[in-house]
Amino acid sequence: TSTSTFTNANESVEFTQSGVLNQFSPGLGTLVSAVLTITVHAIVDGSVTRDATAGSFTINQTIGIDCNLTSDLSPLDSLINATPVTLTMAGSAFSMAASTTHTFFSSAAGSVADSSTDLSGILSDLTGTGTFTIYGGSATGASTSGTHISSATNSEVAGFDASITYTYT
Repeated sequence: TSTSTFTNANESVEFTQSGVLNQFSPGLGTLVSAVLTITVHAIVDGSVTRDATAGSFTINQTIGIDCNLTSDLSPLDSLINATPVTLTMAGSAFSMAASTTHTFFSSAAGSVADSSTDLSGILSDLTGTGTFTIYGGSATGASTSGTHISSATNSEVAGFDASITYTYT
């Protein structure tokens, strides 16, 4: 096998990133399969503060980061741009007392979503001595559920990485 990879650092969302991967070199042999793996990664901080209403109420917070992908290699673009890779982080629902603050995702490092795509249908397009670029952009959504919430905050940094593994004979 032969593998080409790139890694992007986390950036404040919404991010726009890209990376370059090598085509399969025909000098290595005959390409028999290729798999592209995209990894979306994030670190999220969030908190919720309850108002002074007496009683205990159930609260939850969910963060979703979609990474929409495109490529300058047209046959690859048609395979990856239809469905985003989604990273979802959900806190566990719990009860909060009045006038308290709870931190949900304090530095949730290591939160990742992987997506692998079989590229068997475009092997000839992946063969050559050049490179191709994959572009990714994020769309982030956050939701807080529960009653008597006086404030909810969250901040995210995220990015994506890619690797392509070529199998040849």
